Amino acid sequence: MNDEPLSNAEVARQIHAALEPLRVVPIGEELPDEQPIGRLRRYPIRAADDVGILTLVDIDGVLIWEDGASSPAVPTARRGRGRAYPDGQIVTQLKYSKLLGSNQINEKLRQLDRRLTPLGPAELSEYDRTTWTGQTGAAPRKKGRILLFVHGTFSNCANMISELRGEDQSPYPGRVFLDKAAEHYDQILGYDHFTLSVTPLVNAVDLARRFAESEAELDIVCHSRGGLVVRWLCEQLDRMPGRRRRVVFVGCPLKGTSLADPQSLRNGLNLLTNVGKLLGSTIGLVPLLAAAGGLTQILSSAGAFIARTPAADAMVGLVPGLAAMSRIINNAELDSLNHGPPNSRTNYFAVVSNFQTEAAGWRFWKMFNLLKVADHTADYLVFNQHNDLVVDTESMTYHAFGDAPDVQRNADQFCYFDETKGVHHTVYFRNPLTVEFLTNSLLV
Repeated sequence: MNDEPLSNAEVARQIHAALEPLRVVPIGEELPDEQPIGRLRRYPIRAADDVGILTLVDIDGVLIWEDGASSPAVPTARRGRGRAYPDGQIVTQLKYSKLLGSNQINEKLRQLDRRLTPLGPAELSEYDRTTWTGQTGAAPRKKGRILLFVHGTFSNCANMISELRGEDQSPYPGRVFLDKAAEHYDQILGYDHFTLSVTPLVNAVDLARRFAESEAELDIVCHSRGGLVVRWLCEQLDRMPGRRRRVVFVGCPLKGTSLADPQSLRNGLNLLTNVGKLLGSTIGLVPLLAAAGGLTQILSSAGAFIARTPAADAMVGLVPGLAAMSRIINNAELDSLNHGPPNSRTNYFAVVSNFQTEAAGWRFWKMFNLLKVADHTADYLVFNQHNDLVVDTESMTYHAFGDAPDVQRNADQFCYFDETKGVHHTVYFRNPLTVEFLTNSLLV
């Protein structure tokens, strides 16, 4: 992994830029239509009732979001600059207008969706197979062979194509796959869709409508949450039951993800913030700082960020796209999807990973997963089993492949990265073995 960590100053800058469309500003700036509340002094900030404060703190190298204002801002000799915090160092403080009701919350989610998926809320694009630029407003061909890309949470199809093309990396393993795909398929499409303000089922209903008049063979590459959209399409909603379909799930939460569990969502957003800082400019598939910062602000403005059960259940419910992926025993949407025998009409393949690392800079990772280094880290635990940073490994093969598939031995159906490979959720498409698996699964 060629990690290029960001400085705390750069983390703050990127978060400020990402959250500006949500009307969130650094503490020293004025909100739109804000009434002055007095000059800031060197004592705790007193915000008006309709203004919320969010603080990102660096605690011994680990970034943690806190709901509320800081302690007195005094220089600290330990870090040599910045402002002190009871348990660490302030990276940035943000203020925002508090939300009043569910309609405003949903609108904020749509704003964040629009920031992360500019072509949403639902758009089908056809890719030029020379330049790999997308043309919106596409319709599936009636006949022939179609390759469809479906992205995951916080992302978009342009990011998937960029990862395969290797535009910011060397070598470029995915370019060979794309070149072969350009010759193999009659049409190559990407489905861009909002992932927070709506559920995967809603996305799938829209996608099914678009393919309602097409009898073309359909191959799909889907990442993360996109796998749920695709399963709903293939197993329940496709109006062409005789269609030939092949699907490659890449790190998909077929049984949900612990990140969206009500008990661990807050810690999950802290985890994504730390990963976003560590990977820095090398991350392209999922803009984690923008996603984690935006979602943290929305939940905080709803008064739910520091909530505990049962309020935590309501917190996840405020975000339909996350609630549909919550790895809980009574998730109605997942239960419905996974009801009955596995689908036998579609050829499924999966790229699966168990990510573990002892690399420098990843100390924070042990705080959030099952490799705990001290008793207090249980307070930050997100995963209690193998995972790829975002999705539980077990979830990636759930139900669609039957009971307990042997992902380590069945190389025809699974591409398995064990803990020695260092492959996590944001780098699947950069790995030559993933590209080889896509080629062998689809281009035959």
